Amino acid sequence: MRRLIVLVFLALGMTAGAMGMVALASAPAQACGVKAEPRAQQLRATPFIFSGKVTAAEKVGFSRAKTRYTVQVDRVYRGSLQKTVTVLAPSTIRNCGLGKVRTGSSLMFLAEKGQGDELSTTSYLGTSTLNPQLRKNVEEAVGAGNPPEGATPPDSDGTEPVGTRLDSSDPPSIVTAVAPGLGLIAIGILVLLLARLVGRPERP
Repeated sequence: MRRLIVLVFLALGMTAGAMGMVALASAPAQACGVKAEPRAQQLRATPFIFSGKVTAAEKVGFSRAKTRYTVQVDRVYRGSLQKTVTVLAPSTIRNCGLGKVRTGSSLMFLAEKGQGDELSTTSYLGTSTLNPQLRKNVEEAVGAGNPPEGATPPDSDGTEPVGTRLDSSDPPSIVTAVAPGLGLIAIGILVLLLARLVGRPERP
């Protein structure tokens, strides 16, 4: 009987442990603990607002706690930015990161000044995946924006304008200018003399 009771308790313990493991496995990741402001407030308060495509992502820092995103900027709504910038964000959703951002993803960035030339952002600042409705909302709030600095204007093919190259060499001297004509005249006289010599009859 005692052995049966022990076996029952062992079975109950194993069942509880299995259920706990299933619960932990199925539980979603803990969300960022900082409450995000309404979108209108985010757009008013953020110093840098721009859209762009992520071309590279690298986890950096102690325990890879941060991710550095390289972004090809296509539209700047606030701030002054080059066509390529780097943005630093937490690596995990729990620490208010951007989640699973793949290379090639387009995002609307709401960012602050970071260290050096880098920008800094988090999920609660308002950075999120770009879609037509989000772009429309941003443009209605802050304007149509401008291309980044250094971007090729839409009406340009990116090539340098081709102009007429002016000859900066010295003008030819008089001797150089008339030499070809004098040469032709000399050749003509020589041909005439040869013709006369060839055509002259021999003396008896």
